[in-house]
Amino acid sequence: MTYNKKRALSYGGILISVLLAYFCRLVRPENVFMRNLADQCRNCIYLGMYCAWVIYLEKHVVHRKTRRCLTAIGCLMVFWFFVRTVKFHILHDPLGEHICWYLYYIPMILIPVLGLAAAMFLGEKDGEKTVRKIIALLAFAVVLIISVFTNDLHQLVFRFSGRPPLSDRDYSYGILFIVIQGWIIFCLIWMEIMLIRKSRIPGRKQFWLPVIPGILLLGWNIGNLLRLPLIKTIAGDMTAVCCLLMAAIYQGCILCGLIQTNNRYFELFQTSGGLDAEITDDSFQRYYHSGDFPELSPELRKIVINRSAVQEQGIRINHIPIRGGHLFWSEDISVLLDQYQDIREQQEELTARNRLLQKTYQKEAERRKTEEQNRLLNMIQNQTAGQLELLSQLMDELERTESREHYDRILGMIVVVGTYLKR
Repeated sequence: MTYNKKRALSYGGILISVLLAYFCRLVRPENVFMRNLADQCRNCIYLGMYCAWVIYLEKHVVHRKTRRCLTAIGCLMVFWFFVRTVKFHILHDPLGEHICWYLYYIPMILIPVLGLAAAMFLGEKDGEKTVRKIIALLAFAVVLIISVFTNDLHQLVFRFSGRPPLSDRDYSYGILFIVIQGWIIFCLIWMEIMLIRKSRIPGRKQFWLPVIPGILLLGWNIGNLLRLPLIKTIAGDMTAVCCLLMAAIYQGCILCGLIQTNNRYFELFQTSGGLDAEITDDSFQRYYHSGDFPELSPELRKIVINRSAVQEQGIRINHIPIRGGHLFWSEDISVLLDQYQDIREQQEELTARNRLLQKTYQKEAERRKTEEQNRLLNMIQNQTAGQLELLSQLMDELERTESREHYDRILGMIVVVGTYLKR
């Protein structure tokens, strides 16, 4: 199934779930059990949707810090619906409902701040003091939350005309409520602006996707402040409307590419040209594959894992471990093996030729050495031939002489000639 079909089915399922939940809200049977069952089904639908959305964000959002912010937003939405369920279906005393009502404003205030933080983390530059800015935003958000929880002391967020226990059925808005609504709108608008500024996608034709739910949320807030009967009739559930529109804003950012996700695994893996590979889990069950990757037995896969690479018939199977499984890919190295064989043959030929040249050089060196020795001997023989002949004559004359004086003189001449020959 292609990615577009999967996405169409996913959004179709979400739309059907929302319509079913809205139908459960409109259906108000006289039977108390059926009415409570419809309310519980509605709560389960929304809780299931936001839990699935949190899992989707955790698996698919690329940027780590942005992913953490968005998953925190999804968890706050789940918390919001849980508190709503407790308020309307578990706690029935005025004090418990009053506390749950104030608990609404924890996710209502923090969700836009975390969305703005996610936008600030995208494309963060080195040395940029993003964390300090986010801490300042969160600190201001905490001050607003504290002002809501201490409202019974100052009544600057909600004003009550009655006496305690105070109820959310009879109240008016204070100045801090306007500040909180303005803060929420500011965070959402500034988040959209930052995402558009930091986007690297050419063309901005789809940037209206997150803007539409933002405008709807702004219109709902204004209608809720004015307490329009139409808003109460059509979209009177603050939790459902706010969570749904805020989730639509962030999902719109994902859909138009302002927040990057790693979807379309299979299609991208299939279109990777020239790559024969597959991704399996720890039990070697194939999930993604591309090209003509061969079928491998579990035994061969274990051998590949132990050796990191195995070669069979000119095909080398490589492996690297990944989180939750294994990545195998094959390479056709037959051409490289042929070239390697040619190189080895040439190396052997060059080695033999080198040995022959070495022997030839040694013989030539020996011949030249012998010739030089003969030349030197001939030169010595030529230079000493007269002295040797003179020495032979002196020796003959020494043997014939009888005079002692003449004998000593000839012997001295022999010593002089011998000394010359020795030199």
